Parts: sequence; C-alpha cells; structure tokens
Amino acid sequence: ESAQEAVEYALRRFIESDNENPQGDRPKQKVDSKLHPTSKQSPFFGQFLVQHQVINLQELNSAIQFMRKNNPRVGDLAVQREYLRPQQAQELHREQRTVDMFFGDLAVHRGLLTQAQLNELLEEQKARRIRLGDAIVVLGFSTVDKIEDTARSFHQYLEDQEKSRSSSEV
Repeated sequence: ESAQEAVEYALRRFIESDNENPQGDRPKQKVDSKLHPTSKQSPFFGQFLVQHQVINLQELNSAIQFMRKNNPRVGDLAVQREYLRPQQAQELHREQRTVDMFFGDLAVHRGLLTQAQLNELLEEQKARRIRLGDAIVVLGFSTVDKIEDTARSFHQYLEDQEKSRSSSEV
C-alpha cells in the first residue's frame, strides 16, 4: 500500500472516530479538545513537541502537510453546499490575494454569500478541522496520552512565561 493510501486510511479512521461514543477497549483517537493549543500557539506547540522529542522535525512537517491537505477551506465548503460555483470560488481566491480580507468576508462583501451562510460554513469548518495533536496521532507518530501530557506541560510552560513576564514588568 502506498503512503498516500495509508494517509487516506488514517484520515478515514480519524473522521469515523467519535469521542461521544463509549470508548470501551478501543484506544482514544482524538486529543481532548480542552488541551489543544490555540491557533496562535500551535506553531510553538509543534516546536515544543520537537524540543521535547515527542516527534521529530520531519514528522512535524508531515503532520502540518496533512492538516493543510485535509482541513476544509471555506471556499471548498461553499462549493460543496452549492452556495458558490467553482468558478466564483476561484475568482474570490484570486481576488483575496490582492485584498486584506478573509475569503468568507470577501464573499459576503461581494454579495455572493449571506452572513448566515458564512456563519454556517465557519461552524462546519471548525467542526471538521484537524488539529496538530490529532494529526500527529492519526499519522501514528505519537499517542493521544503522550500528546495530552505534552500539551499540559506546554500550557504550564506558557503560564510560567507569562508569570515571569508579569513579574519583570513590576
């Protein structure tokens, strides 16, 4: 089986896994959502994972590529729901490169989506988003428990940094 097939299989398993169902003997497949770093913290969390030898740099890069490939974009979701035609989404993506606006905001500004449609798309995007820790687990680079333990250490590290910064300002 090719690497691409292995990744697609892992993605299907990830999507099918459901934290609401009792886990039984099945290992937990997703990282506790409360432990995920924010999107602004995520790059630092990746570095933290490498520095603490949970994963290596190549595995981090693979996980990031996996996320980029599999996280849905608003334009793709809008086309899937038939709110936009593919050509309209392409035109908005091209225009987005020249203006400082998010895709959805630009589509609403141009009258191609309503605010309600955009809100719906953003909720779906959020629900389907694969986070860094989950990508690492799905790809088999680490376990949920190890990622969660490291995430706790990461949050403690950030808290300690903030306390240090606050005390030095006083």
